[in-house]
Amino acid sequence: MGYTVILLAALIGGAGLIAYVGDLLGRRMGKARLSLLGLRPRHTAIVVTSITGMLIAALTLGLLLAVNREYTRVVLEGPRVLAENRRLRRETRELEERRRNAVRTAEKAMASAREAEAALARARESLKKATEDLLKARKTEAQLDRKIREQQGRLKDYEKRLAEEQARLIQARRDVARAQEDIRKAARILAEQNRLVLQAQKRAGITLAGYRELRERPIIFGAGEEVARMVVDYSPRLSEIRANVYRALEVASAKAEARGARKGPNGRAVIIAPAVFRPVEGGREERFQEPQSVAAIAEQIHESRESVVMQITAPGNSIAGETVPVAVRLFRNKPILSAGDLLGCVNLDGRLSNQTISQEVREFLATRVRSAAAEADLIPRLKAGGEPVYFEMDVDRLAALVADIREAKGPVRLCARAKSSVTSAGPLELEFSVQRR
Repeated sequence: MGYTVILLAALIGGAGLIAYVGDLLGRRMGKARLSLLGLRPRHTAIVVTSITGMLIAALTLGLLLAVNREYTRVVLEGPRVLAENRRLRRETRELEERRRNAVRTAEKAMASAREAEAALARARESLKKATEDLLKARKTEAQLDRKIREQQGRLKDYEKRLAEEQARLIQARRDVARAQEDIRKAARILAEQNRLVLQAQKRAGITLAGYRELRERPIIFGAGEEVARMVVDYSPRLSEIRANVYRALEVASAKAEARGARKGPNGRAVIIAPAVFRPVEGGREERFQEPQSVAAIAEQIHESRESVVMQITAPGNSIAGETVPVAVRLFRNKPILSAGDLLGCVNLDGRLSNQTISQEVREFLATRVRSAAAEADLIPRLKAGGEPVYFEMDVDRLAALVADIREAKGPVRLCARAKSSVTSAGPLELEFSVQRR
C-alpha cells in the first residue's frame, strides 16, 4: 500500500514538474520570440508544450511498465489472454454438454441393468419350477421302486401257491379211483396257476433285471455337481451368442461323455432339462424344451450387454449310460482380483506338530481365504450335493507348506494371495508367503 502511494505521488509530482518546466520554457521562448526549426515563435511555444505533454504520458507509462510486471503482462499479452478466455469458455460449454450426455447414457445403462436383473429373476423362478418338476419325477421313480418290491412279493406268493397246487396234484393222483373229477379240476386249476405264475415270473424277471441294471450302474454326476462352465462374451449379433451357448453345451457334452454318459437324440451327452412356465394370472402353461431354453439364455446374455459366465450343472444324480440332464445358470463376469491381492493372513507356530499345523492351515483356508474369495464374487465350482469349491489345494502342496512353516521353528505369519489376475469365472490360484514374527 505504501509503495503504491509513493509511486502515485512520484508520478503526480514528476508530471507537475514537467508541465511546469514545459510551460515555463514555452513562455520564455514566447517572450524571447525564439524560433524552432524555422517555425513562428507562437507555433514554437505550442510544439514545446505538446512535447512536454507527450513526455508526461511517456514518463507515466514507462514508470508503470518498469515497476509493475503484471501491468506489463496486461499491456503485452492482453489480447491473447482475452482470446484464451473466450476459448476456455467455449470448451467449458462443450464439456458441460458432454457431461449431460454422459449422465443420460448412465441413466439408460442403469435402466438396462434393472431390466437384466428382472430377467434374471424370472429365469431363476423358471429354474426353481423346473427343479420342482424334477423332484416330482424323483418321487415317481420312488413309487416305481415300491411297485417293483410289490411285484417281488407277489412272485413269492405265486411260488407258494404253485407248491400248494403241486401238492394237491400229487394227492389227487394217489386218489385217482375216488376223485377223477377232482383230479381233472385240479389239473385245470394247476394249468391256470402255472400260466399265471409264468406270466408273473416273466414280468417280474424283466422288472428285476432292469432295476438291477439301474442299481449297478455308477453315478457319474451327483446332484448339484458342476459339469462345465464357459465365458460367453457379449456380441451385438444374437446368432453369435446362441452359437456360443451351443458351444458351451458341446464342452459339457465332451466332459459328460468322458465320464460314461451316452449321447442322446440331440447328438450330445447332455440336454437342458425341460422347464415349465406357469403364468401368474392363469392361462395355459408352457414347456420349454432345449431349443427354447437356449434361445432364452442367448436373449438374456444379449440384453445384459456384458461378458457372462455360463455354469452348467446336473440338477440330480446321473448314471453311466444315460444322457445327463443339466441346468444352466448365468453370472456376470467381471475382474475381481489382481495379481498379489491379499486374501488373508494367520499367525502360526512352527514348533507344533505336522498334524496340528496342517489342521490349522486347513482351517485357515476353509474360513478366511474361502470367505475372501466368496466376498470377491468368485463363482465357485460345485461338487456333488452343491458343495462350493473356490480353489484347489492338493495334498503335496499342503505338505510342502507345512514343511516351510516347520522350518521356521518358531512363530510365523502365513499369508495367502492371488497368484494372477482373476475374473468371476476363475480359477483362483493361490500363492503363499511364510514370514517369521
